Amino acid sequence: MRRPAAKRRAAPASGKFSAGSCSSTLQERLAHRVAELQDALTRVKRLQGLLPICSCCKRIRGDDQYWQQVDSYIVEHSDAQFTHGICPPCSQKLLAEIEQERDRRS
Repeated sequence: MRRPAAKRRAAPASGKFSAGSCSSTLQERLAHRVAELQDALTRVKRLQGLLPICSCCKRIRGDDQYWQQVDSYIVEHSDAQFTHGICPPCSQKLLAEIEQERDRRS
């Protein structure tokens, strides 16, 4: 059984086929892809390892030695985004604090 012949590229409108133009385009695409992959690898590495976190307020100390909220740090160092809400235990705690403050003022 014979295999079909390999497809050949058509010559450019000039009538000449330049291997250099094809390889430079391929090299440009390859360089662009390598840059994308290196960027992705850099972002992945940012969130690996130990993160210095305050055991009291849960802020993270960044590379610049400043402390910032966990959600802010993660948003800056990844593609993650946050939505905020209040969990049931915190909701009960806040409501109790509000009621105590209201009772204190009355």
